[in-house]
Amino acid sequence: FFGSTAILARLLSPADFGYVAMATVITEFAALFGAFGFTNVLIQRRVINRLQLDTVFWATLAVGTLLASLVFVLSFFSGWLFADPLVGPLLQVLCLTFVFNSLTAVPWVVLSRLMRFRTEFWVQISTVAIRTVVAVACAYSGLGVWSLVIGALVGSFAAMLVNFAFVPYLPRFRFHLLLLTSTWQIG
Repeated sequence: FFGSTAILARLLSPADFGYVAMATVITEFAALFGAFGFTNVLIQRRVINRLQLDTVFWATLAVGTLLASLVFVLSFFSGWLFADPLVGPLLQVLCLTFVFNSLTAVPWVVLSRLMRFRTEFWVQISTVAIRTVVAVACAYSGLGVWSLVIGALVGSFAAMLVNFAFVPYLPRFRFHLLLLTSTWQIG
């Protein structure tokens, strides 16, 4: 994994990295609002129950979907903002990572609460490995800037799958609004 940046630098042009850097300006700003602090609610409580897990799952999925939609809409203006029309299509694909990342919130909380840091480590390592292999394979195939985008997208999807493999959590269709509103009260 350490040499993957050097391999990608040989296979891709500096402009390819520049396009992704431009798209990252928007995605990283949107990511600031990603979990919206919902996971902290579950981590700080002494005891949590299944209703709370389900509520946070649906809330983070809603926020992730909202952020994906926002980035998708902003993608149409990004060509004007960055004076390059390629950034928009990149953002239209990268916005899906917000949905995939939101789906990993509850499994991450469960692993953290159980202090299964070794498992978290292996989840992260396997995600990086998958993302790297996919990006290098796509770059070798001549996909250019899209290899970085596909690598990021497949990495996010793989993180979701690996998290659910280690934490077999299936959300129920339940939502408790009072949990979220009571948490956000300012006293």
